[in-house]
Amino acid sequence: MARKRTFLNVTMERTGSPKRTGKILGFCLAWIAVHAELGHRPTVDEYAEYWRIDTRTAYREQADFRDAWPEFMTPTDVAITLGLNPSNAQITAPIGWLSPLDVA
Repeated sequence: MARKRTFLNVTMERTGSPKRTGKILGFCLAWIAVHAELGHRPTVDEYAEYWRIDTRTAYREQADFRDAWPEFMTPTDVAITLGLNPSNAQITAPIGWLSPLDVA
């Protein structure tokens, strides 16, 4: 039986860099935390304000995510594709998510 690929595995395949993969996973976790706190899909500006980071940094993080995952605008889209509720504060960390490419 074939092992299911995970979001982590596919991100690593796509970036080829453990450091960059870690940054993308961190962005996803931070993004989903903001979504859960606000109860709606955050804007990049809301994300930056929530984490008290420069807006340019937030846009760079999103761009890095999109470079690895061009099928998705934000981690919210990944969570929804996987059938997860991003407004749920109890959502699991993205490291354990299945690859959204493998979801039927």
